[in-house]
Amino acid sequence: MRALYGNDVAAMRADVYGADFTDDETRHAIKAVHEGGYTLDPHGAVAYLGLTKFQTENPGFSGVFLETADPAKFAEIVEPVIGSKVPMPPQLAEYEHRTKQAVPMSKEFADFKRFLLATA
Repeated sequence: MRALYGNDVAAMRADVYGADFTDDETRHAIKAVHEGGYTLDPHGAVAYLGLTKFQTENPGFSGVFLETADPAKFAEIVEPVIGSKVPMPPQLAEYEHRTKQAVPMSKEFADFKRFLLATA
């Protein structure tokens, strides 16, 4: 990110907001939002909390947050909080019975790039 701002940390801080939340705060957000009719995954709950905190500190600001995953990927966390089963979307369910595959690779970006280009 620093490269995007020409290594100008002050400029980056003017555009980027950060906050952290405890696991209990995250679970509380999942529960509260679920009671309002939407199920969050843990990452989405942190984004929701961050936006809510920013709006509290900046009245009149409106914004959006994006979910990063389906709550079904985090069933072991989400289901106990909401007290019900999270439905598995068909697109995710089709991966449930596949064998995991791992490709050994060095940490060098050039190797990763070659791998990606070879699979295209």
